[in-house]
Amino acid sequence: MNLRAKKSKVRRKTKKNEKSLALYVGFYSFIIVCLIGTVFVATLYFDGQCEKINKQISINDQNSYRLEREIQNLKIKLENHSRKEYIVAKIKQYNLGLHTPEPFQVVHLNTSEIDYGNDVRKLAYNLR
Repeated sequence: MNLRAKKSKVRRKTKKNEKSLALYVGFYSFIIVCLIGTVFVATLYFDGQCEKINKQISINDQNSYRLEREIQNLKIKLENHSRKEYIVAKIKQYNLGLHTPEPFQVVHLNTSEIDYGNDVRKLAYNLR
């Protein structure tokens, strides 16, 4: 009988060890599953953010292209409206009565020799 009692005590200790070992394995496997799940969710979140940023970049590129086209069209329009023929047609359309000056009425200035210097600076400071 003594032998049986000793065997049963050993068995009980082994069963307790098995239960505690199962608890440790279960706990650590739960921790590992939680970590893997967290990594998976974080990956999905960051992929979503990347998609959102890529869409915004695409929209900004489209807006930039549209604005560049508009700038080019405005430059062409400015060039067309700056032409002499267009200006003369508008003068006639609104009956402004303007005409080109006679050659003796035109005075050519050589702006490279003129120094505006202090006079313009004084005038600018007095306007403030």
